[in-house]
Amino acid sequence: MSRAVTHQRERIVVLGAGLQGTCAALVAAQRNYQVCLVDQAARCLDRASLRNEGKIHLGHVYANDDSFRTADLMLRSALSFAPLLERWIPGGFDWPTLRTTPFTYVVANETLIPLPHLYEHYGRVEARCRELQAADRSLHYLGERLDCLWKEQPLPRWLNPAFASTAVATPEVSIDLIRFRQIVDDALEHDSRIELLYGHNVREVTREAHGFTARGCTTSGEQWTRDAGCIVNALWDGRLEIDAQLGLTPNQPWVYRLKHRVLGRTPKALAGIPSMTFVLGAFGDVVTRPDDDSLYLSWYPCCQTGWSQMLKPPAEWDAALTGTLSAREQASVVDNTLAAFDHVVPGLGETRGASADGGVIFSWGDSNIDDTASKLHQRHQIGISAADGYFSMDTGKFTSAPYFASQLEALLS
Repeated sequence: MSRAVTHQRERIVVLGAGLQGTCAALVAAQRNYQVCLVDQAARCLDRASLRNEGKIHLGHVYANDDSFRTADLMLRSALSFAPLLERWIPGGFDWPTLRTTPFTYVVANETLIPLPHLYEHYGRVEARCRELQAADRSLHYLGERLDCLWKEQPLPRWLNPAFASTAVATPEVSIDLIRFRQIVDDALEHDSRIELLYGHNVREVTREAHGFTARGCTTSGEQWTRDAGCIVNALWDGRLEIDAQLGLTPNQPWVYRLKHRVLGRTPKALAGIPSMTFVLGAFGDVVTRPDDDSLYLSWYPCCQTGWSQMLKPPAEWDAALTGTLSAREQASVVDNTLAAFDHVVPGLGETRGASADGGVIFSWGDSNIDDTASKLHQRHQIGISAADGYFSMDTGKFTSAPYFASQLEALLS
């Protein structure tokens, strides 16, 4: 779709309408820019920002980053996630209705990181969270002020003791991405300062005397062009390709991973199980909601099926990224995932109405997460690269998108 804007203010073109791009567009509009938001999808938050677990990370999972820089960034991002969005979309969010059940961290017997190291890390996360909240009373975690961030508990009866012997309760949650997207979508649709160019692929950005020109084609093959004083590149799986056109190239290896998710209904015998993250290594997540039986599953060895170190992910991933996998392809992912989970949580293999799709994960590094030295265990070398009116935004994690948009706001002012 395309909606015209008639205001004659300086234009800023935002590439990508995932959470990072939508936050950037809202920020730029509030700085009185004429905003053009471009995305290949038919609506905002329709690809990677939709097809993930929706976790708002507090930093627990980054125990293998001894510098603590990733956990610290996740904490700052998580505690500002809701306050920033509430500023840009006033009155839009009823956080209790969006929160999932809290995550229990299940420590696998084959964890890459010893249990004492994990507990030490969780203690640091808790102490840093208290410090950040004490320094800024406006911070909150999806409507809540946090105190206790971890508590050891007996292994729940529904977990296989052959897989794990320890569990830790946390206040960390995911958000309902379908409901969340609708709120953001409505805000964009009703903001006359933002031109929405959905169904528009970007092919090229060039630097011109007036600033920049962005070009591409629509999904129906029509050519489009927009001139702008500034460009924000918030693309998730095409950012490096556009950056390269402006002479910006990474100085470290990167990887795109295709990771599937399985959606279904919790087996009745397991009603009431909490959300779970299995640590630390190539394991996975379970996400449940308090008000229905919807279920998210992802088991890394089964669901991470693609690995690419090209400038852009391969086109053959598109079916997973757009939710159009064939019945045969879905069945393969679903069957393998349910079989793996049935060993960890006996009975989870009976998940009802299961389907599968996938999202791209971009990260720095060149070895997988079963390698303790892999950079995939870090997410602190992320953020904004600015080059004379061109802003490339490496979000790193869904959690960090509003935080980096607030940094963009400062740069634009």
